[in-house]
Order: sequence, then structure tokens, then C-alpha cells
Amino acid sequence: MAKGNFYRYFRDKADLVEAVIEPVARTTRQAVQECDEKLRTADGRDDAVAAYGQLGNRLVGALAMHPDAMCLYLQERRAPATTARQAISDLARSPPRRCREPARERPCRARGCGGARTGFRA
Repeated sequence: MAKGNFYRYFRDKADLVEAVIEPVARTTRQAVQECDEKLRTADGRDDAVAAYGQLGNRLVGALAMHPDAMCLYLQERRAPATTARQAISDLARSPPRRCREPARERPCRARGCGGARTGFRA
């Protein structure tokens, strides 16, 4: 296939990259958002571990369903930001801050606990 044929279906390289990355980006954003919501309401270590486990499963599923897109993302993620790599840069910056910050302690709200939970975000 000639290089020019791609531009029959895509405006430019950025449009092509966005089309390749979008299924992975959509799955990743949804999985991170669901994990974040579960962590906000987590009432113990088991809830947090389950939330992160589900996040891991969703990301592995995205990898299995879209291996070429994941490969492109991993190869291009650290490259200098250009117009063609905008979709990749956006995905790399998309996880909420609470997913990128180190965990902090906050008081345990379980009945009769009176202690502190570690590994949870305030």
C-alpha cells in the first residue's frame, strides 16, 4: 500500500495516530475513572486492593485486545510532543492526580477502629 493512501482516510498523521490510540485511550480512561471512584469510597485495604486489581485487569484486557496500539503508545509515550503524537501525550497525562500521587494516611472510619489506614488517599 502506498503511503499516500493513508491520507485518503485520515487528514494527517495526527488523525491516524488518534484513530489507532482511541480504543486504548477510551478503555484506559474508563478503567481509571472507575478505579478512582472505588478508591474514594473504599472502606478498607481489601476494597482498595480490589479496585486496583480491577484496574489491572481492564488494562491487561486493553493490551490483549489492542496490542499494536499499546505497542505504539509505549514506544511513543516518551518521545517529544509533536502534533502527530498529541493523542499519545494526552493519554499519558490523563490519569487523575490521585492515581499518580503517593498514598497518604487518613483516619479509619470502620466501627471501633480508632486507628489509621495506610495506603489510602485523603
